[in-house]
Amino acid sequence: MNGWLPAMAAGERVMGVALAQDGNTLAVDAHGRLHGRVPFVEAAHVADALIVAARVDGAWRPVVLPTDRRGVTCRPQATIGPEKLFEVGCEDVELVVGDVLGPDARAEALQAGALARTAEMVGAAQKIFELAVEHAKTRVQGGRPIGGHQAIQHACADLVRDVDASRGLLYAAAWKASENLPAAVNIAMAKAYASEACLTVARRGHQIFGAISYCEEHPLHLVHKRIQAGGLEFGDSSHHLETVARAIGLAS
Repeated sequence: MNGWLPAMAAGERVMGVALAQDGNTLAVDAHGRLHGRVPFVEAAHVADALIVAARVDGAWRPVVLPTDRRGVTCRPQATIGPEKLFEVGCEDVELVVGDVLGPDARAEALQAGALARTAEMVGAAQKIFELAVEHAKTRVQGGRPIGGHQAIQHACADLVRDVDASRGLLYAAAWKASENLPAAVNIAMAKAYASEACLTVARRGHQIFGAISYCEEHPLHLVHKRIQAGGLEFGDSSHHLETVARAIGLAS
């Protein structure tokens, strides 16, 4: 892995992350060869290597997988958003010394990914709020801006509530993580809340804009799709609510 770090830092090499979903696992056989598949890997077509989680001697270990190695395939998958996702397959892929890394760090990686996705969703929701307020001020209907109607004012107030609450939970989780404090529950709360609240912001934004926001020329549908995808990646709201429930003694 150390051989990759200088090139990654210089921007000369690109490394991605491929985390297997339930039922889609990678495993190393008795001959030291990797088999299996991982769906929904982002930007795998431009990655020089991927860090994957694979079963090695019965335990999960992180593995560096160069994408140009014999037996590695990369198949495009359909998505609702603009991101490019691929199914990465491994068929009798030979591993060499140094490919298998240290102890399993999937939990920490998932937490970091969930935190990053939460930040993206909050930023996207903030953008929708700004677009919606500007539209409410300038869109004239019935002789006055639509923002003069109380229903639109209430809708914009709902946007503020959802965006600010999501941001507050995000900041609390990010601060704990940056200070190396136990942050798993805070990250779970932030991701679970933002997944629902930011999606509500996107849907309410469409109501304020009307039909124009569904057009290809308008940016709102793109931001909406990023929020929709972000809510599912690195654990959806149900997954993270289970973490919160266990932390307060509600899970069985």
